[in-house]
Amino acid sequence: MNKLIPDPNNRALLEALCLGYKNELDATTKSLFSSTGTIHLLAVSGLHTGAIYVLLTFIFRILGIHKPISRLLLIPLLGAYACLTGLSPSVLRSAILLSFMLIGKAFHKNYTPLNSVAASAFLILIIQPGNLYSVSFQMSYAAYTGILIFFPLLNRFTRKLPKLFSRLCALIWLSIAAQLTTLPLCLYYFHTISLTSFLINIIAIPLTTLLLYTALILLLLPLTLGLKLIFLTDGLCTFLFLSLQHFTTINWQWENCYPTLLHLLLAYSTLSSFLGFIKKRGKKTFYLAGLPLSLWLIYACSYNLQLHNKREIMLFHCYGKSCILLNYDGNYSFLKNDLDSSEWKVILPYIEKNRLSSFPVNEGLLTDNLTYFQNSLSSPHMQIRLIDARSSPNTLSGILLITGNVPPQQLLRNKNFPIQAIYLDASNSLFCIREWEKYCERRQIPLHKTTDTGCICIPL
Repeated sequence: MNKLIPDPNNRALLEALCLGYKNELDATTKSLFSSTGTIHLLAVSGLHTGAIYVLLTFIFRILGIHKPISRLLLIPLLGAYACLTGLSPSVLRSAILLSFMLIGKAFHKNYTPLNSVAASAFLILIIQPGNLYSVSFQMSYAAYTGILIFFPLLNRFTRKLPKLFSRLCALIWLSIAAQLTTLPLCLYYFHTISLTSFLINIIAIPLTTLLLYTALILLLLPLTLGLKLIFLTDGLCTFLFLSLQHFTTINWQWENCYPTLLHLLLAYSTLSSFLGFIKKRGKKTFYLAGLPLSLWLIYACSYNLQLHNKREIMLFHCYGKSCILLNYDGNYSFLKNDLDSSEWKVILPYIEKNRLSSFPVNEGLLTDNLTYFQNSLSSPHMQIRLIDARSSPNTLSGILLITGNVPPQQLLRNKNFPIQAIYLDASNSLFCIREWEKYCERRQIPLHKTTDTGCICIPL
């Protein structure tokens, strides 16, 4: 590839498409594919494995290998391609699935696609059980299951159209079917999704498949002949990049969405019940289909209400700095914040997840039964005091938030105060943390450190 393709951007793209090697991709290319919802094209997946299978089948047909039993030779070739591309879950899934299909055809046995999907997942999890928690594994099987279940249902409405329109609609239904089952996972893991990506996939998927075939053929040809035909891949790469760049102007994204695990389970329950209603319509299936949707709506409303009424203090783990945030009734304010604008990525996910609005803290009554005065926050259940280098060693009680390297000798001066718990953030040095550990051990006071647990939440 280095000798055949001089342009670094095109070469990096083809290395990702053909071999699954993405180390040469620059940030601009990744951002372009990610923002348009076509990032899956850069990961060697079932799309690429299927394209390789079709190419190998075509080669076998040219060579005169027609017997189904002879097609078993494709299985080791698919396995070799899976090894070549790094044995990713999506490629393994496709290779095993196609192997089952080839075995069934070789011995004249019928097969059920969903059973083949389940069997391939079972085999992969026997070898590597940890793949169950892999985002790639979950997305791959969700997409393929969605295609098997929803694509036939959607495609039956357009089969009677003219051939060209029927194929165009089939691409749209294929993209929508895959998105239906992967959308909850995308929102859960990535918190954003392109709602119009199925439009660009109509162009991008066939173009990527053609680019994959062209690149593989050129790599198999002698170098001198390949250099004369390289304009084909250059033209396809340029057209793909231009299409994605133009699509970004009309792209519609759903951002800053942070569903919980229960949101995820209820979303898939709703999809399953809807599928049951479509396949077998009736009053019972209608009520069964409406139950998960009703539960999802009830939970969504109660979850939003809970977010609006949440009251807590967050101690973020920022090395050498303090960031203590007060969340009260849908608003947030900093009790202490040493972070600059470039370091806000530590706290932005929490603010976006809880849909908080900025509100400055003024001394006095914040909300009912919640007051703030001289770095001390009081509620009917507890009293929390923020301690830094400027704090005076007056009578201390309740919960102490220690920041800025204040050792117990400087603050407490060997006095016994009614302290319930002590919290240390990452602004304290190792020496200061050890001194507080000794003090809490002597007086049997609970000690919590962000260095041990990361961010700490204190409910009010």
